[in-house]
Amino acid sequence: MNLENVIDKLIKITDLSRKEIMEKIEVIKKDLAGLVTDEGAAYLIAKEKGIDLKKELKPRRRPITKIKDLNPKKTLVNLIGRITKIFDVNTFTRKKDGSEGRVGSFILEDKTGQVRIVLWDNQTEVIETHQIENGDPIYIENGNLRTGRNGLEIHISRRGKLDEPPESLKEMVPEKRDIYYINDLKDGLRGINIHGIINWKGEINEFKRDTGETNQVISIIIRDETGSIRCSIWGEKADRMERFEVGDQIKMEDVAVRNNDIGDLQVHANINTAINKLEKPISIQKAVGVDFKIGELTHGSKRIKTKFKVIKKESIREVTSKSGEDYRIGDFLVADETGCITLTAWNEDIEKIEVGKVYELANGYINEFRGSLSLNIGKYGDLEESSEKIEDTNLENDVSNNIGQSPDLRQFIMHIKENKYTQLRGSIVKIYEKIPIYESCPECMKKVTENEDGTWQCPKCGKIDKKEDRMIFSFVLDDGTDNIRVTVAGDVAEKLMDITAKEARKIIEKEMYGKAPLEMKEPELLGKEISLTGTPKMNDFTEKIEIFASNIDEINPLEESKLIIDQIE
Repeated sequence: MNLENVIDKLIKITDLSRKEIMEKIEVIKKDLAGLVTDEGAAYLIAKEKGIDLKKELKPRRRPITKIKDLNPKKTLVNLIGRITKIFDVNTFTRKKDGSEGRVGSFILEDKTGQVRIVLWDNQTEVIETHQIENGDPIYIENGNLRTGRNGLEIHISRRGKLDEPPESLKEMVPEKRDIYYINDLKDGLRGINIHGIINWKGEINEFKRDTGETNQVISIIIRDETGSIRCSIWGEKADRMERFEVGDQIKMEDVAVRNNDIGDLQVHANINTAINKLEKPISIQKAVGVDFKIGELTHGSKRIKTKFKVIKKESIREVTSKSGEDYRIGDFLVADETGCITLTAWNEDIEKIEVGKVYELANGYINEFRGSLSLNIGKYGDLEESSEKIEDTNLENDVSNNIGQSPDLRQFIMHIKENKYTQLRGSIVKIYEKIPIYESCPECMKKVTENEDGTWQCPKCGKIDKKEDRMIFSFVLDDGTDNIRVTVAGDVAEKLMDITAKEARKIIEKEMYGKAPLEMKEPELLGKEISLTGTPKMNDFTEKIEIFASNIDEINPLEESKLIIDQIE
């Protein structure tokens, strides 16, 4: 504590003036032949008055930071929460001097999220001697915030300490719970337990990692009292899933929750996960939702409960995720008396659907894909044949086209988040010059190569008789807060460039120059103000967020004015 703070405190709690205090300090220093500092002399004055300055000047506790509010710019933080998972202590050899070090960690959870707490050397004794256990409430003082391989971490430095939560702060500790309900799951949760009934079980898929190692994964869908979620079981645990069948009720202990490739939450089970049948079955009701007519569906609709008639099967396609899992996706045109929409079904749900029959969907949701809305079962809802009949269907009101603009989706580029469906508005400031068309498979849109016999080879569909030109190009969008690389393809690219892929092909052949269409259209495109929608993704190569635009519109001043007014109101 510096001298000025001590003097200020003495003035407040004694009848001495500043001048009197300074005079007394000089007298004490003289009496002690200069062996005491000004601060020390001030403490002696307080002692003469019967005042404990150490108690009076006790520093204020740093305020508690919520985990969701952790910011790399704030280095020292105090946290309070409950331990949900403790990891083993590992030893390592320091490169600097060859000495042995120890590191341990645990997951701390508060009412807003989770974060890893890292302990070093002697600090790890609290783990090794079981001074802390899973489920314990804990208070962390002077934690050092750092960015680790998997995000933000709290390292306990020499200034930091672990303690029981002060009585006044215990209400901030989340309740201890053995089971997390599915509707409480959040991206990033680790070391938690869930339970539910197996709704669907896939086959074991083997795949090769980038390292060349072979791994395997099996997926299941489980449902509890609050909802459904997809679970991926990796490695040797996948083999052990053979003992479980659809309809079994299971408990999964020590799992992690992450967003998958399309931004949906997914549970991951690893080598430490325990999966067992529930000893006492739980009561799980059939999935429900909010009643909708097809004509009432809009972007963002969730927990949809609706009935429809299947008009036709549109397409069936196969896709492979980054993890190596294969999926079958089917699109069907469905309708009721209020409108029609594309229904997207996955894997085994495809086999349930027959043209002409009526079905009831519970817990469906609306998704946006390639500029259109679709009604999704998505493995998280229930689809069953209905005994009801739908005689009249409205095919004129195609809900798939009701994308529109929404102030809730609008974001500045500086604020966009990965995997979150977003609407951006800005100006085109740069065009990436390249050949804007490629030869594609009409069925899956993958790039094809020509065979010697005049047919075409698709890496997905095999040999095909005909190919089609598909447009694709990229540009930079700037909204004043930042800029982002945008890629457009297919109808969206044609709409923006205002020519078709066939017309672009003719321009290339006429000019005998692949970049001719873009160079010709560049003056029209640069500076154009547009609004676009899509889901931002991280480019693993450039390590920058980019966006594949699913829909693009020129700015409508009237619509923009309405959006601004809505946001103000």
